[in-house]
Amino acid sequence: HLWLTSYMRSGGIYELDPEDGSVISFCTLPVTQYEKYGGLAFDGTYLWQADAMGAGIHQLRTSDCSIISTFPCPERYLGDLAWDGSHLWACGYPSNKLYKIDSSNGSVLAEFNLPPEIEQGQATGLTYDGSSLWLSGWGRLFEIDPSNGQVISAMSTSIPRADSLAWDGEYLWVASFRAARVYLLDIGAQASLAAFAETANDSSGDGSQP
Repeated sequence: HLWLTSYMRSGGIYELDPEDGSVISFCTLPVTQYEKYGGLAFDGTYLWQADAMGAGIHQLRTSDCSIISTFPCPERYLGDLAWDGSHLWACGYPSNKLYKIDSSNGSVLAEFNLPPEIEQGQATGLTYDGSSLWLSGWGRLFEIDPSNGQVISAMSTSIPRADSLAWDGEYLWVASFRAARVYLLDIGAQASLAAFAETANDSSGDGSQP
């Protein structure tokens, strides 16, 4: 399933059917400030959600979004989150940094500067494909080496304001704030395979099918 957060519509966390975008479940967090739901990642068991106003990163149960643990954000504003199998990753503003985070205590294990092509505050989407990180800046997608933060490849995308990313094991899912749609993207062919109306504006997928 796909997991998305929203703060522009009904603020909360949505579980979506990737076949048609229909809502399977919805929940809210009482600790989220001003309903500012931010980045989201799935680690195979739990969800991780970053408060967009910097109140913390929360580990959540998928069944009801109840909070298991919370640790401080590495800086005031975070974009998307990603899970690499062992650690969390986050892109931060205003530093324009990419953070590798120990999920057991929130300590920062490494930090890298974002690609200089991305203007301050415009890095929004982040995911991990099993070997590389993928980062979205308005109009471009960057493949990032997680060992050193260097750009491996970059490509333009016609998807307007690609705010959030998720990897399903084969394809990239891209949530667009401006288009209010979620796109399925074949990176190799640089082609959109499908799209459906967006319920929310931040995405994270576990790569499984219903």
